Amino acid sequence: MKTILIVCLTIVAFGCKSTKNVASAENPSKDTVQKNENVVLAASIGRIDQASDPISISEVRIVGNKMLIDVSYGGGCEDHQFQVIGSPMISKSLPPVRAIQLVHAANGDKCKMNVMKTLEVDLKELSYKQEAGSKIYLTLGGWSQQIEYTFE
Repeated sequence: MKTILIVCLTIVAFGCKSTKNVASAENPSKDTVQKNENVVLAASIGRIDQASDPISISEVRIVGNKMLIDVSYGGGCEDHQFQVIGSPMISKSLPPVRAIQLVHAANGDKCKMNVMKTLEVDLKELSYKQEAGSKIYLTLGGWSQQIEYTFE
């Protein structure tokens, strides 16, 4: 009788431990941060009033003809897609100004992990003229500062 009790307690103890580990691996804490490689994409001209899933922008910088955007969003279970779209209209100021939008498609991802990525965006399509030294200011929705882009 004591042997059966000891065997049952051992099975329960090890069973609970393995279940707990599996559960934590499948359901990561919402505080967990997932960092992945850069997402590379090319900007395009189009409508800038498209629906977008929530996303936070923490930093924007220009390196040559690329804009690097550090973003974070909730998810972690589905693939997310991103687009950077520039308005076909530009201001007549010098240098001109073009409004741009970052569109985020979460694909119904219900996970709560905080995912951080760097988007590497080819800006050539958004330039004022595709000539070295051609300057334009970009206003990105969700970012408070104008971004100066000089075509290289």
